[in-house]
Amino acid sequence: MGFKTILGLDDCLLSEREIIAKIAEAQKKDIRIIEFPIGKNVVQVKLKGIDSKGIMKDYEQRYES
Repeated sequence: MGFKTILGLDDCLLSEREIIAKIAEAQKKDIRIIEFPIGKNVVQVKLKGIDSKGIMKDYEQRYES
């Protein structure tokens, strides 16, 4: 199961990499709600009590190299 599927963003035009980057940026800025446009609709992803440093660590090691 892909990351986009888990977040309900299958129809989002952004790549998984772009979505993860947007989540990482929101975490750095302490933003708790991220909006992803899907056609005329908007999907909101709420970050609540997530320490993304551990989550993003694996991503960064795989894709930032």
